[in-house]
Amino acid sequence: MPIVDFKEYLSAPPSLPASLPQELGGFFSRVILIHRDIDAAAFVTQALESSLDNKVQVILDIDVFKEPKTADWEASDVQTWGKLEEMRNFKNRIFFESITEKTAELFE
Repeated sequence: MPIVDFKEYLSAPPSLPASLPQELGGFFSRVILIHRDIDAAAFVTQALESSLDNKVQVILDIDVFKEPKTADWEASDVQTWGKLEEMRNFKNRIFFESITEKTAELFE
């Protein structure tokens, strides 16, 4: 696989015990982050698909949401747009904190 150390690309890559072989064929990780200040949560999924043509396909999927009891919004309500902005900022923060500078440079 062309990537030897995922720490170069992800700030929280999978880790294996040092006593085991270190070559990964794939991985899947899902965590749930709670952001009590904005009463929201996020599913953060990282996965490695098998490589094609010696290219690595890493998935970073971020789903930010509010529980239905806290999400009683009206589309025309100004507060609704503020809540959506908070959720978008939370998603962006997760994304940029999950990747390294080297990964960010790949998107420039």
